[in-house]
Amino acid sequence: MHKVVPFLFLISLFGFNIQTVSALNAPEITCVKTEANGDITINWTPITDPNGEFDSYDVFGLNGGFYNNYTNINTNSATITNPGTGIVDGYYITTNSNVLGSIPESSDTLQNIYLDLNNPGNGEAILQWNKPFPSQLGSFNDYFHIYREFPAGTWTLIDSVLYNTTNYSDTITVCDEFINYQIILPTSNCDFTSNIAGDVFKDRIVPNIPVITNVNIDTLTNDITVTWDVNDQNDTYGYVVYQTDLAGNLVEIDTVWGRPNTTFTHSENLENGPFQYSIAAFDSCFTTNVPPTYQTSAKAEPHTTNQLSSSIDACNRLLNLSWTGYLGFDSIVEAKIFISTNGNPWQEVGQSQVNTFSTNINFGDEMIIAVQTVSLQGITSFSNKDTVKLTAGNGPGVSYLSVATVEGENIVIKHRVANGEGIKSIQLERFDEKTQGFVKIDEALIGTGSEFIFTDTDVEVNERSYTYQTITIDTCNQISDISNFGTSILLNVITEEEAENHTLQWTQYEEFIGTISSYKIYRSIDGVFDTTPIAILPYNKRTYTDNVTPYGKSDEGKVCYYVQAVEANNKFGLQELSFSNIACGVIEPLIFIPNAFTVGGKNPIFKPETRHRQFDDYLFEIYDRYGRIIFTTSNPSEGWNGQLREQSRYANEGVYIYRLSLRDGNGIQVIRHGHVTLLDYRKVK
Repeated sequence: MHKVVPFLFLISLFGFNIQTVSALNAPEITCVKTEANGDITINWTPITDPNGEFDSYDVFGLNGGFYNNYTNINTNSATITNPGTGIVDGYYITTNSNVLGSIPESSDTLQNIYLDLNNPGNGEAILQWNKPFPSQLGSFNDYFHIYREFPAGTWTLIDSVLYNTTNYSDTITVCDEFINYQIILPTSNCDFTSNIAGDVFKDRIVPNIPVITNVNIDTLTNDITVTWDVNDQNDTYGYVVYQTDLAGNLVEIDTVWGRPNTTFTHSENLENGPFQYSIAAFDSCFTTNVPPTYQTSAKAEPHTTNQLSSSIDACNRLLNLSWTGYLGFDSIVEAKIFISTNGNPWQEVGQSQVNTFSTNINFGDEMIIAVQTVSLQGITSFSNKDTVKLTAGNGPGVSYLSVATVEGENIVIKHRVANGEGIKSIQLERFDEKTQGFVKIDEALIGTGSEFIFTDTDVEVNERSYTYQTITIDTCNQISDISNFGTSILLNVITEEEAENHTLQWTQYEEFIGTISSYKIYRSIDGVFDTTPIAILPYNKRTYTDNVTPYGKSDEGKVCYYVQAVEANNKFGLQELSFSNIACGVIEPLIFIPNAFTVGGKNPIFKPETRHRQFDDYLFEIYDRYGRIIFTTSNPSEGWNGQLREQSRYANEGVYIYRLSLRDGNGIQVIRHGHVTLLDYRKVK
């Protein structure tokens, strides 16, 4: 500071009478402006001169010396042209008086503000300047204002700093442009303005790495929403969204444009979760890569959705939940479990610090479950939803014993099942006459078929009928269902030999789930059953008489039968057949043997007449008086004509012995023997 306070002594010649003469005040500099062309303009407040003592103003610079003199007391500014580039000078003004002997008084010394701009080429502009006065004067504003010109002709106040701060760093947000800066210090009268400094700046700073807030699954839409913070870099142009693929690589899936747009919604098949996402920010400047790309930050720390799965322990009526866990939060406080039961509103049913949870579930309940992860900062993220249902009864939709039927010497029992979710096995039980209760005899595990076939070999199908039931066992080893009964048919045949009748009687079949429409009776004459029934009887008739007289010579002594119970179509549109055992009737062979025959007469052939005997094992022999066989045949249709065996001549008239051997329908040998008289009529006229 340059300040001169002059005074004047007047000395009288007569004694020592001393008088002081006061100098005029110096003006107050209000501001120093640097013009656009580099000139310096100094502004001040003119003084007052009530006594008419003013002579002129002188303008000085500490470095530049005397600049100019102004004689008009009302002059309030002075311009210094071409002061030189980069010059900082301290300016002051003195007031000259016309009073003899007065010494000029000077103002405070104030500097012009010189702005030094540095471009380090790293995407920043470094500004440094000087203060007009070492301390902040009363008329000065508290802040230096920093202005930037971009685009050309548009000046913008970008920031302000306290008076004692004389440097500033501006982050470049344009790609490759010329930018001017200027420092202004407002005062209560006018503004100090610095020189204008500019350079070509390039944005070399990529946006900050984004910070993902959360990745959340919307429980209403099932969409995945990624949310992140607004990037601190103002020149951020947008964001790149990445998702981890099946190979574990983060791949770009979309772009979000605009710095303030910080959410992205994505649709996925949530069954394929969990899903991992990351975000990178980019500005509007291109790199030198080929092809050019935006300047892009590194990828944010990925966040991964929480994948929920569930299972039902139907035996204990428990819903068991497990999840993979949300990845990305710094710290997780807890997981909250929300459930909507049977369409009712969501309810929080519990919390967990681990990745599992169990809760009760009732038969018939349908539950929708979601898990909300809560971070230490209170940020939340929902998992996918999972839906489960515990079917009431958890048993088959259709389950019944369809038939018990005789097959050969065994009994086959069939059980039908449909919609058999929750079934473990089907057990077969047979009624025990001794204990008067059912006893388990077999068990079959559930497979993919709808019909279970059991074969009971420990039976005597021709002695008695058997009653069965099936037990449905669920996956909890509990009885889910007990079937209807299935009782086999026992057929008996009562033979009336004289009338050659077989009377059939059978036990009632029990029980189809439909009604019995009829009983069909099938017969075997020669060991082969006819495919056409010999009778069809109503459901309430269980006896039938069959006369076999017409079949005496062809039935081999035995006629066999079986009965078939026919089910009417049941409620499932199915029809079953139950067969009885095969029962046979045997009539004692009927044998007629004449006691004489006439060779050359009306009865020239001696042959037994037989009925109801087997075709095989037939033997008819003739013996002479010496016990020699003179005729033999195994053909029931062949008789003896009197001719000697293996000879052309005939036996002599006389009495001979015969022997007949055959078997009845049960295979029992029957023998007849006696005498026959041969009469020779060949010579009788």
